[in-house]
Amino acid sequence: MDTSRSRSRAVLKQPLYGHTAPVLCMTASTAFNILVSGSVDKTCIIWDLSRLRYVTQLMDHRGPVSAVCINNLTGVIASCSASWLYLWSVNGERLANVDTSTTAGPLKINCVCMTEANEWDSDNLILTGSSDGVVRMWSLTHVKKTSSFSASTNDLSESPAITHSQSYDQPSNAVSQDVAPTAKSEETIPTVSAADTPQTDADNNRPVPATR
Repeated sequence: MDTSRSRSRAVLKQPLYGHTAPVLCMTASTAFNILVSGSVDKTCIIWDLSRLRYVTQLMDHRGPVSAVCINNLTGVIASCSASWLYLWSVNGERLANVDTSTTAGPLKINCVCMTEANEWDSDNLILTGSSDGVVRMWSLTHVKKTSSFSASTNDLSESPAITHSQSYDQPSNAVSQDVAPTAKSEETIPTVSAADTPQTDADNNRPVPATR
């Protein structure tokens, strides 16, 4: 009697070289056919899944990259380092960044994900889970900012930024990054703001329904 059973096993297809320190996290998108890896070397690398090759590197994180995710509708990449949240285009252009910490103590984002309701829908959320036990919900919105330009320049460009308005277990707190210099022209800027979340009962550490 043949008692042998067929079993599946993982087989190494190809190693990808590029990071100079341990890899901490990664995510893949079949919609855009890319892989994004995050490392202790303070960078992310975008890889082409079809050719299994390096595409570009996302630089200038504040520390080791602890979490990454990709929006399969827009191609926006979110990466996290310490308490900082970064947004990138699928081509590796940094769109915006924000420090999610609201206290003086150390904070680390451990995980991040994005909802995908509709492309460019402001109801889509970016969710971060941090070392302080708080889940923060961010949404992509647009704000007006001013920028300086010469009198002969008539074109206005869109320049992304991030704002933080509210989070779980934290009071409403507005924070903006990449503040533009004083000028006379207005630009429409995509921003990320925290979605409305319930307050917390300090005695029992339980969410308290918000009063409208």
